[in-house]
Amino acid sequence: MSLQMLDEVPFDQVIALGCQGFSLLAAVIFYHFLHIKTSSVKARHAVSVSIGVAIVIVCYGKESLHLFAMSSIVYLFLLYLPSPVRGWTVLIACIGHVLAVHLHAYTYHYMQYRVEVSNSLMVMAIKLTCAAFSLDDSAKLDSQMTTQQLKHQLKFLPSFYEYFCFSFCFLGVLFGPAYHFNDYISFIKGAQYKSKWPARKALKMLLTSFMCLGLHYLLADRYPATYNLAPHVISSPLLYKHMVLWLTMLIARCKYYFCWLSSEAICLLCGMGYDPMEVGEKEWGNTIFTVNPWRIEFATSLKMFSDNWNVFTARWLHFCIYERVRRYGILIVFILSATWHGFYPGYLIMFMPLGLGIVLGRKLRRTVRPLFQTPFSHRLYDVITWFATVILISFNSCAFELREWHLIYTLQRSFYFWPHLVVAAGALGMPSRPSAIATRKSTHSNGFHK
Repeated sequence: MSLQMLDEVPFDQVIALGCQGFSLLAAVIFYHFLHIKTSSVKARHAVSVSIGVAIVIVCYGKESLHLFAMSSIVYLFLLYLPSPVRGWTVLIACIGHVLAVHLHAYTYHYMQYRVEVSNSLMVMAIKLTCAAFSLDDSAKLDSQMTTQQLKHQLKFLPSFYEYFCFSFCFLGVLFGPAYHFNDYISFIKGAQYKSKWPARKALKMLLTSFMCLGLHYLLADRYPATYNLAPHVISSPLLYKHMVLWLTMLIARCKYYFCWLSSEAICLLCGMGYDPMEVGEKEWGNTIFTVNPWRIEFATSLKMFSDNWNVFTARWLHFCIYERVRRYGILIVFILSATWHGFYPGYLIMFMPLGLGIVLGRKLRRTVRPLFQTPFSHRLYDVITWFATVILISFNSCAFELREWHLIYTLQRSFYFWPHLVVAAGALGMPSRPSAIATRKSTHSNGFHK
């Protein structure tokens, strides 16, 4: 990366990158010099929250007051509201606060790409709403709770000092990951020292993240999302347009890969993410899992994509929404996902078709997948579904990057809207139950008939 390119990086991004680098250094120092054997729990609390508060003030200036306001108001809700309404009240209040900040940015910083306080506000909202629902879950019987609710329930309200340190811990304060309160307390009390320091895993993540960062800064200006609207691209054959769309969206995803992978690596280097209930590879990182670029780029279904993209947000939606509403869970989750990101039309245009795509994927697995039972046909099915997933993800995610309605309409019209039409027709018209032939083939392959 040339010095001229570095000079062109916006100042707010330079500050954010600097804070991320400082967090990396602080994580290593924290792990080795604030060992639980030589440092008290209060000292570990104090250092982690001091670094976190310093980072948000340096990055956001006076806008960091939004973070202090949200954390203070939510604690009052936790303190005084009864358990049946506490979780939902905190959820509505946090989402409302995030949307108000999005509306301000939409009004005064229209179509600008900035490192905004909404990034950290969204991470904090996830942490605090999970804590509120976990506190509510303690009033339930064990038989009334899911596995995750049992695991993360809070049997008592934390002190304000513990709560404040949890809210502003420097691990994930900028870009995530969000984690549950009991995971944070386990980290502060030194549970991670029962296992080997995961430096190798963290360094691999850092290497991948910096490769993504370099790729983004090298190619993003040359191949932005708007490149798909260039006259010579718009007038090209359909296959070529899909190839260009895939390339531009890959470059766009790299900035998210950097933010999430580097943040996850920082957590690992500090000792956050150790789960004593897991074994093997899941022992480290499962509780702070953010993204898996390889499984995303080679996803064979929209569900596989969503299971590996922005994982801590997906887990939050599942924990706070999907597990607690009885009807239309998927629809509510995708509506919230769209509005959660802001008021640009592109966000709604991206997320709503993905909900239909997941419904179609479920029907395909039930009705078509059983027809592909031999090793060759199974591999063929994976190739076909990977190609289809690449097309759908690129087509929909470009709306997220373009954001404006007229730009999205121009792009999707050049594709004759065919991905939307195919997904809608399949989701609404395809039967949910497997055919008799598919059922018979599946039964034979499982060895029930000889």
